[in-house]
Amino acid sequence: MPTSYVTTADFDAMLEPELRRELFATNGGYDETVFTRAAQLASAMARSAAKNAGYLVDDETTDDMLRLAALSLLVRMAYARKQRSVPDELTALFGVVPDAIRNGDLPLIETEVDAGDAVGGVEFTPSSALTTSDRARPARLKNLGKLV
Repeated sequence: MPTSYVTTADFDAMLEPELRRELFATNGGYDETVFTRAAQLASAMARSAAKNAGYLVDDETTDDMLRLAALSLLVRMAYARKQRSVPDELTALFGVVPDAIRNGDLPLIETEVDAGDAVGGVEFTPSSALTTSDRARPARLKNLGKLV
């Protein structure tokens, strides 16, 4: 089952319940299924942003920064599905969160990071399985005369 970091309580805490019902309404009124699926997709995007920064993200999280990133993306999706622009106030509040996490500018509070797993991260690996010291060996260049 897909993960959802955002609940209706999270959405309602930052926005109004009436707005949630309006943005996730279908022809028959508010649709909880539509909200749930959008929250799952937003959570997947937030999780991807965190993994991009090298965080070891689980299916479940208590990290409020990760949940805020998912909420930020959910708000964008909610307005987009109604073909409306996100108000400037909400863009200022939420807009930077996912990118700031992805770029490492906004660290997650409760989630472990492994910088070597981040995009552009580096992990040290010895040049040989037989290497037993931490000193690097100089490179050996053979047969340079054959290159001419």
